[in-house]
Amino acid sequence: MLSILLLILKILGLILVAVVMLVLLCIGLVLFVPLRYRLSGQYHGSLIGEATLTWLFHLLRAQARYDADGLNAELFVCGFRIWHTHDEKEEVEETLSEAEGELVRELEEDEQLFAQSVMEQENVPLPEREPKPQKKLPQKEEKLQKKVQNPPQKAAEPKEEPSKPKKPGILARIRNKIQSTWERTKSAVRRIRNQLKAKTDRLEAFKKWFQDEKHQASIRFLIRQFKRLLAHILPRSGTIHIRFGLDDPYYTGQILAAASPFYGIYGRFLELEPDFTEAVFSMDGKVGGRIRLSYLLWIAFQVWRDKDTWKMIRKLRK
Repeated sequence: MLSILLLILKILGLILVAVVMLVLLCIGLVLFVPLRYRLSGQYHGSLIGEATLTWLFHLLRAQARYDADGLNAELFVCGFRIWHTHDEKEEVEETLSEAEGELVRELEEDEQLFAQSVMEQENVPLPEREPKPQKKLPQKEEKLQKKVQNPPQKAAEPKEEPSKPKKPGILARIRNKIQSTWERTKSAVRRIRNQLKAKTDRLEAFKKWFQDEKHQASIRFLIRQFKRLLAHILPRSGTIHIRFGLDDPYYTGQILAAASPFYGIYGRFLELEPDFTEAVFSMDGKVGGRIRLSYLLWIAFQVWRDKDTWKMIRKLRK
């Protein structure tokens, strides 16, 4: 009996260990297996683009394509398509056709019922109504009714003409106008002064907040984490070629000058070709990259456990 009980406990322990190992394996796959993406597209008067997401050796795959026909998307699991936008379009068309058919049938039934009711009304004559005899009122009620219909007219009372207020003189009107203008000017100046004072106080507070060494250290820390996040998410292979130009070459040069400081971020996958002769915009390219969830969670955890950053955010809210 004891050996059987020990055997049952052993089997339950093995099952529990297998379940725990399976859960840990799933968590590890979700955290450390990257989500890979590929983007390709071109623009020469019309946009054509395609995006693909894959995970765990194409165990899960999602595709989307945009062209002149619109957006089409598909989802595959183990190579089998389980969803695509054509199904939704077909369902919508079927529901619309069914609704149209039901509406047509209801209209036909209503027309038939209306025609039957009209025919019945034309065939059945309407009964004639006999005039109701008028009751004679007694003499007292007739006198009261005549008095109500023709009340005695009262003698018209003479109306008193309202006294007209005296208009102020020219000097008084000028003085009142000057006083009202002066009051409006003083209130406007006071309001502008208060607004400027509030803005200068806010600027001084922000300057003190920014000049704090701990806050500057926190800002540098956040910038480093943001750069690491961009370096992880941005494409790692492929190139995108963009050719652009405006009517005025000056603005084309300004756009290129504004984009040049960020060359270290986009230089490995983006090529900019300015055209100073004509207004043009075209693009074509293909890039790919990957995103690992564990890395994103690690960056978020580092920001979360940094106390100086949270203190800086609380002071900024105040």
